[in-house]
Amino acid sequence: DESLLQLAEGLAGKRLRSLRLSFRLCERIGDVGVRHLASALPSCLIRLDLTLAGCSLGDEALGYLLEDLPGSLSFLALNIVACQLVTDEGLRHFVASLPVSVDLTLNAARTAPISSTSRGEIALNVEPDSALEECSEGRDAGEK
Repeated sequence: DESLLQLAEGLAGKRLRSLRLSFRLCERIGDVGVRHLASALPSCLIRLDLTLAGCSLGDEALGYLLEDLPGSLSFLALNIVACQLVTDEGLRHFVASLPVSVDLTLNAARTAPISSTSRGEIALNVEPDSALEECSEGRDAGEK
C-alpha cells in the first residue's frame, strides 16, 4: 500500500489521458493502496487499464475506485482475478454504480457469471483461480 501512495504522489498534477498499470500478484496491495491510487487519478483521464489480479483487496477497493473515477473517463479495463475478498455483491454494486458513459471490460474469475444488473447483461469471464498461472505476456487466459 505504501508503494501505491508513492505512485499516487507521482501522478499528482499529471495530465495523462491514458494510463495502464499492472500490479498482478502484488499481495501487499489492498484496499488502502487502491484508495491512494484512485484519489490521484488524473482529472482528464479517458482510458484506464488496471490489473489488480491476485492482490489483497476487497469490495472496499471497488468503492474507492467508484468514488474517484474521473468524470472524463470513457473506458475502464479492470482485472481482479483471484482477489478473494471481492464478493459477487461487491461486483454487482460496482457494475451497477459505474456511470453509463464508461465502457467497461471486467475480468473477475467467478464461479458463476454476474448478470442482469441495471447496466444490462454483464458477462464476466468465468475462470478457475488457476487462470493466473495461465497468463502470458500480460494477457489473461481467455482474453482475445
